[in-house]
Amino acid sequence: MSDDPHHSRESDAALNRHLEASPIPTFIFERSGEEDFTLKALNSAASSIVPNISQLIGMKASEIFGSASAPQVLMMREAIREKRPVRQQLDYLGIISGELRHVDFSCAWIPPSTVIVHAIDLTAIHKTALDLRASESRYRTLADESADAILRVDAGGRFVDVSRRAVELTGFSRAELMQMTIAQLLPVGDFERDPLNMAALQRGERVIKERKVGRKDGTFFPAELHACLLADGSILATARDLSPVIQSREQARFHSELLQQVQDAVIAVDAETRVTFWNRHAEKLYQFREEEVLGRRLVDFHVPADRVEDTRRRFASLAQEGSWSGEFPALRKDGTVLPVYLTVSTLRDEEGTLRGFVGISRELNAGKRAEIALAASEARLRSLVDRAIDAIFTVDLNGAMTSINAAFETMTGWNASDVIGKNFEEFLHPDELQHGERRFQSVLKGATTSLTEFRIRDAHGSYIVVESTATPEFDGDRIVGLFGIARNVTERRVLEEERVALTERVTLLLQSVHEGIIEFNADGRCTFANPAAARMTGFTFAAMEGATLHDILHGKLAGREAHELENCLFGNHVFEPAAVQFEDSAIRAGWKVFPLLISGSPLIDVRGARGYVVTLLDLTERNALQEEIEKRERLSGLGRVAASIAHEFNNLLMAIQPFAEMIGRASDSPPVTRAAGHIQRAVRRGKAVTQEVLRFTRPIAPVLVPIDVQEWLESIAAELRAVVGRDVTLEYRVAADTSRVSGDRDQLTQVISNLVLNSAQAGAKNITIAVSNAPPGRRMVNALNLDALVRMTVQDDGPGIPQNVLRQIFEPFFSTKRGGTGLGLAIVHQLVRLQGGAIAAESGDEKGTTFEILLPSFAAKAEQQPAQIFQPLPASEIEIGRVLLVEDDESVASGISSLLESEGIAVRIASSGAAGMAELEESLPDAAILDVGLPDMTGIELFQKIRERWPFFPVVFSTGHGDENYARAVDTRAVEFLMKPYDLDTLLASLRSVIERSRRRLAGPLPDSREARR
Repeated sequence: MSDDPHHSRESDAALNRHLEASPIPTFIFERSGEEDFTLKALNSAASSIVPNISQLIGMKASEIFGSASAPQVLMMREAIREKRPVRQQLDYLGIISGELRHVDFSCAWIPPSTVIVHAIDLTAIHKTALDLRASESRYRTLADESADAILRVDAGGRFVDVSRRAVELTGFSRAELMQMTIAQLLPVGDFERDPLNMAALQRGERVIKERKVGRKDGTFFPAELHACLLADGSILATARDLSPVIQSREQARFHSELLQQVQDAVIAVDAETRVTFWNRHAEKLYQFREEEVLGRRLVDFHVPADRVEDTRRRFASLAQEGSWSGEFPALRKDGTVLPVYLTVSTLRDEEGTLRGFVGISRELNAGKRAEIALAASEARLRSLVDRAIDAIFTVDLNGAMTSINAAFETMTGWNASDVIGKNFEEFLHPDELQHGERRFQSVLKGATTSLTEFRIRDAHGSYIVVESTATPEFDGDRIVGLFGIARNVTERRVLEEERVALTERVTLLLQSVHEGIIEFNADGRCTFANPAAARMTGFTFAAMEGATLHDILHGKLAGREAHELENCLFGNHVFEPAAVQFEDSAIRAGWKVFPLLISGSPLIDVRGARGYVVTLLDLTERNALQEEIEKRERLSGLGRVAASIAHEFNNLLMAIQPFAEMIGRASDSPPVTRAAGHIQRAVRRGKAVTQEVLRFTRPIAPVLVPIDVQEWLESIAAELRAVVGRDVTLEYRVAADTSRVSGDRDQLTQVISNLVLNSAQAGAKNITIAVSNAPPGRRMVNALNLDALVRMTVQDDGPGIPQNVLRQIFEPFFSTKRGGTGLGLAIVHQLVRLQGGAIAAESGDEKGTTFEILLPSFAAKAEQQPAQIFQPLPASEIEIGRVLLVEDDESVASGISSLLESEGIAVRIASSGAAGMAELEESLPDAAILDVGLPDMTGIELFQKIRERWPFFPVVFSTGHGDENYARAVDTRAVEFLMKPYDLDTLLASLRSVIERSRRRLAGPLPDSREARR
């Protein structure tokens, strides 16, 4: 970048011109410190989303976007750190906008410390997308709820979308229809005849056609198709099943023809007494043809003038009474009056609305009047019986059926000819025969039976459930049979059974769910609570019934005042017309506060809101799990840092160790020798500390085997007593039925040893180890979800641990002991967790401490094979002439080479993997010492290259990491691993061991030259 001020001003001017010309709201920030940025400039386009833009100049990004950890600030830091543009869409509420907006932020770095931010407001687009999805959902709901089938086809006739009614009518699934064309649903050749009239559709007309539509079973049904052309070229069609309409037409035609054959005059009129039907016998009797009277009022041409008002009153009363019979003077076309016997009945639709009247009349003479009166009486009775909605039947003294009405035929499907003369028991279910016979005999003795349920066989061979009553039928004083009435209650019975089953299922669900469910009436009083709600709140349902939600969840805490209602989210925000959900704390039966997720929804039926249902979810376990996850993340990051520090510290110690050893070996001065010894002991102590750190950061995978707890504790008892000393009493108790534990013996021994030592060092005088099977349902947050667990406790009578310290005891490097590393309990926590277990501690001031461990029992966890651990072969005395040392740390390399040279060994040093390979190609030594961490490759990668060139070349790895996984990545038959720092004797022993094994594999002397080795 130029230092010319003039050039800088021109650049700034060009940037400002570009900024103002940009239609995109743009902000330019200058970095201020490590964490924040200052707004330097913004363009006029920013005013579209930012009010008073001039007031923002000079403000911090953390002030504009909410905090230094706001996503926008983090994006700016990332853009500078990664030197690349960063983009993200965010929901944002702040100075950028007075309300919640959906904004597309992008940040780009301008060297050296400037960030340009584009902020595009996508709220309208985002809302449009949401509205579109909602509209599509509403369309789908309306289409699926339509009584007509709704179909959409493309220009080629292939289905694009179908409604649920289309699936029901055709019998094809939705997936099957979506693979078909409309031609496949029409009779062969029908589609080619242009059933939808494409020309009319192209003109924008709506086409209505009647067509046959095919079903999956090969049959067809008549349908009325309505089609129109959509803007995208597809066709929207609705199909209505005309089968009921056509059936009604056929029935009407049949009934009309039937009435034409009747030898009495049949006349039908509408509710206004206009003629709608006039049969042939009416034409003959009254001389009017049908076309002369259709649509005319009866009182205008068929009623004598002096009877008009009386006739109108008669029709008005018929609307209430339902029927009328009697003599009536009818007016003929020639003006004469004809006395007739007339029977008039009302016509009503399914909803009971009056649609008209029907009259049957015949000429009346002296001989006919008595006959007509009797026939009319019988007709009225027959009409009443046939029009009854209940089945009516009669049975003679022998049990034979003598008559049935139309409702009986409809209910059973039997015709009268199928039933009359047969014994009623032939239609009863076999299990109902005795019951039916008893009821029959009771009626023949004069009793009237109460309402009773029977199962009877219908014409299809199925059984239906009926409710029936029966009374004796008399001829004078003599009983000649019985008269019965029956109603089909099969559907009601099925619905009742389904209701009972549904009630049982709902009750079971409410009893079984983990969430608490409480129902409140419209007054906000509890009317129902499931067991989970009782467990969660600590109240029984009897205690909650009639209480408010505030009383149940925010009642009085023991020893304190009640939670104020005006501050209660439960009382103020749950009972709203829409569903709500939020988190808050509640009080469990007046003694404990716990976190809670509350969801509330109104209970609404056809009459409106009748109450409210509240769902409660205890968040204690979820919050504990979240804390555990966060803790593990912190430990993971801390472990990586600790491992890196330990590695560097080991290298530092390795740079000291050789020179201290050389000074001690070379000096005859006692003070110098003692000083060198002090340095070496300090180095060893430093190594011990780093090994403990590395043991925590890179633990060894456990070897899980079945462990008999009693035998294991007896085997380590002496070791544990040695750890605590003579002044401490150590006891252990193992329950007789304790299961075997699935675990690593050595790691569990370390766990118990650390806990016992920790108690002894804290001042405990009595320590008890107790082991038993964990009670059912016992869980901890970080334990495996197993049914069988073993519970192990280590309890002491020490001074206890304060609560503020207890929360941190398992965190690494936290210690209250003078000189402690703070890793003892952290390693215990880690080892238990690696074996699928969990550990927790309970303590209090001057109450002692109890550590509880849950471990999987061997019955609940599959046994694992022990891991293969490398065991080095013993080495013999071998002369070492030349060694290659590959080490990038100059001080470490100098120290190691000085030690080896003091033993007469020639050492060549290489500071990288590539340099090491070049040295080996130049002059192959007796062995090589490889640092695991090199600048251009790892020691393992260098070892692989050496193996490809010289398969049995002896190698000693030198590492400050202490990671045993390295040993599993290489062929260990001719290698050794040394943990820094190490002394000369250890190094020489390892070199002799790998040389001996290499020569043993070569089965001969090791060649001295590169050419011989090739």
